[in-house]
Amino acid sequence: MPSFKINTKLIRLIALIASIFLITACNPLESVLYQGATTNLGLYQADEVITGSIVGEKIALSDDGLTLVSEDWRRRSIYRKFGANWPQVYVLDYRPTSGSADDKGTPWFVPKLDETGNTLLTSHRDLLRTFMPQSANGQDWQEQRFLNATLDAQSHRYSEALLSGDGNIAALSHKTTSDGSFTLLDKDITIWQQQAGNWLELSRIERIADNGVISTADNFAIRLVDINRDGSKILVVGPNGAFVHTRSGDSWQSSAELSATSNIFSFEERGAISASGNRVALQASVNSANGPRTIVFDLANGTWQQSTDLQGRFMAMSSDGQTLVLQNFVQTGTDFIGTPQSQGFLEVFNLSGGSWQKVATIAPSSDRNSYQAVALNADGSVMAATLQDPPFSTTMRLEIYTR
Repeated sequence: MPSFKINTKLIRLIALIASIFLITACNPLESVLYQGATTNLGLYQADEVITGSIVGEKIALSDDGLTLVSEDWRRRSIYRKFGANWPQVYVLDYRPTSGSADDKGTPWFVPKLDETGNTLLTSHRDLLRTFMPQSANGQDWQEQRFLNATLDAQSHRYSEALLSGDGNIAALSHKTTSDGSFTLLDKDITIWQQQAGNWLELSRIERIADNGVISTADNFAIRLVDINRDGSKILVVGPNGAFVHTRSGDSWQSSAELSATSNIFSFEERGAISASGNRVALQASVNSANGPRTIVFDLANGTWQQSTDLQGRFMAMSSDGQTLVLQNFVQTGTDFIGTPQSQGFLEVFNLSGGSWQKVATIAPSSDRNSYQAVALNADGSVMAATLQDPPFSTTMRLEIYTR
């Protein structure tokens, strides 16, 4: 009888083709390989995409929607909208060029812009700085002033800084040590007011440990989250809860504790307060596989009450309190060792008729990507978002959308 030699490679190839055909017949191939969210811009349109090393993860957008700042460990870039374009009008590279003395250092906190985009509050490592443009076209941004000479000592480091929309109030969270290690003691949150071109310290909010006693422990109870337009209200969060501090004369007193009616573990340091100071959105930790939730509070008749509970990680709220951006995630598969992979996508909500309505969904093109930061202008008509491009790289992508 004739002998046959089995071609195992051919059999495997036929089996593979048959498997692919079977999967495709049951479901569209793309639904098997990629099951992430898709983009539905709704009321928005893509306005600009900026990529490359000039883009930083940390961003700030002025209330008028015309000035945008991005920062990372490499450089600070400022863009201004002229017509339909967003040209870069200023860049500061703070990497060392000829020696360590050239290293301006990594900004420690997210940059802050006033509502007109004419004052930028940021840092160069341990040094707090304000910058202002020197010409009508927004070019030639230069350092104008710093808050206090004593704050330039090398013993200070800022964990957060806030600038009111009118540019007159700054709240600083900084810490200092006697040995230069920056690990021993968090100082108070200090509040400053600009008067005749100078910054004067008006007040401070003490950091209180869980037992109510000032301590050098790491669990100090309050962290700066946001400040309203005129600086009269400051939102702080910590292990003991979330609080709104309200100005009375030249001091800020804790006027309200925000209590959620939803079942949550704690509030996180992600949130915002509206320009009027009458609406707060905060991210909360919950015992759920669906991830964090965002709780919205409204001030009515002198009392703060929870008004909304939405699923998602808080990303931004417009200063008018009418637009909210959250990020949710969908699992898109597993890698070669079985580790779950997920895609983040943005959901944009507008307040209409007393309820939050989803008006847009924005998803990255990669199924293993998510958004790092989102910034909104005053009425939510301009939105900027950053993400890594491609995923897991150091290159950032800045997307700008308009409504």
